[in-house]
Amino acid sequence: MSLRVYPQGLVELVLPRIASERAGNTFITSRRQWIERALLNQKKRDAVQKPAVFADGVHIPCFGDSFTLSLLYAPERKRSFGKVRGFSLIVQAKDARAAYRSLQNWYQKEALAYFEGQSQEYANMLGVSIASIRAIDMKSRWGSCNKQTKTLTYNWKLALAPEDVTRYVVAHEVAHLVHANHSKAFWGIVKKLKPDYAVHRAWLKEFGGGLYIKYP
Repeated sequence: MSLRVYPQGLVELVLPRIASERAGNTFITSRRQWIERALLNQKKRDAVQKPAVFADGVHIPCFGDSFTLSLLYAPERKRSFGKVRGFSLIVQAKDARAAYRSLQNWYQKEALAYFEGQSQEYANMLGVSIASIRAIDMKSRWGSCNKQTKTLTYNWKLALAPEDVTRYVVAHEVAHLVHANHSKAFWGIVKKLKPDYAVHRAWLKEFGGGLYIKYP
């Protein structure tokens, strides 16, 4: 059995197949103090790195840029989409929930384009090749690398982080194309790509929980 606390204040219980719901409830009760501490620590982190808010007129970050979110609703609209016009990010949809999904889709597309460019830049520095890159919603990781298939996967929520933090994650995953471990040689490659990586690694560990878009 295991417990996970997510930035939105959600607590997830993971049970093995043989465990009963009653056993799960008992486990939660026995870990109540740990859950309360984890939720409190998450609130403290959010107070420093506040999550982006899904609301009309707010400013939202995207790889170092900032856009004013403009939400336009039309109940008869069948397709929702987001587009940038100047310094505004306009999302048109039939309702708030559809707009929220459309906003996430927009971020994923922007993230994919960013990660493709930055990953290739670092790959060229190391003389390695990349077969494919993905930008998806990852629950508990910022990125991953499959050295055998040369596939890199990134969490699109990194678009909400300071750009240097995002570049550290890219350097981290590209370095795994050389070393599929966290050996001294691996960290040496990360340092070659991002000399100040330790600062950004620490930031992500401390404040990464605030990198999400808060839905009302």
